[in-house]
Amino acid sequence: MSSVGLSLVSPLEGSPTWRVIGPDGVLSEWDWASGAPPVRDLLPVRKVRSAALSRHIPVRARVSTIGGPLLLESGLEHELVTWLDHRRDVEWIVAQPVRLTWSDGISHCPDILAVNSYGQVQVWDARPAARQDDAFDLKAARTGAECERVGWSYSTFAGLPAVASSNLRWIAGARRIPEWLEAARPALMELFTAGPRPLRDVLASDDGRGFRTRAFWHLVWTGDLVMELDELWDEDTLVVARGGAEA
Repeated sequence: MSSVGLSLVSPLEGSPTWRVIGPDGVLSEWDWASGAPPVRDLLPVRKVRSAALSRHIPVRARVSTIGGPLLLESGLEHELVTWLDHRRDVEWIVAQPVRLTWSDGISHCPDILAVNSYGQVQVWDARPAARQDDAFDLKAARTGAECERVGWSYSTFAGLPAVASSNLRWIAGARRIPEWLEAARPALMELFTAGPRPLRDVLASDDGRGFRTRAFWHLVWTGDLVMELDELWDEDTLVVARGGAEA
């Protein structure tokens, strides 16, 4: 839905140099003979900067998954991280996680690394389709091949469809846990004991103070309640409790 599949080409002979910054804050070459780096302890391998002629504007994203901010290079990276943050299976996110350098001098620092609930690692590059040129494709193909070699996966992200992007921004505004969430949750979830309900019924159940509505949108953000992200939402949109939706 939101990523572009990658066609891998044959990598160079031999493995590239992997460099990471661990919790000690030191940039060092990683020896894969010792196993994978401690992905949850990695720090960004480079600083995010911008200048007068930069194509990107750095943004600071608040990420629920890690309980803190990530400094990102662009709005597209922000959308990718927000989408990953919304996914129930993602448990950790790192920006600018590693630097790979090949023997011909080409190097690349992927944008994002995400770890899911099964411990699987996925590396991402965020790049608009119009800017996925030959130079980027070469780096992406090599990065994908090397990730595959070490048991990780790799994808490129060109952005969500317009409707999904708008819906994601809306529910991201409710990512903060309301203080009254647990008080409102039972009555909200009771609405769905007989199955999916249209959005109008959920909003109409609020007593006018907005507490239940705010709790509702937070539960959509967390995925406890499900609305199709790719659909244009209106009062007829069906809301499904997680137990009544496909995982």
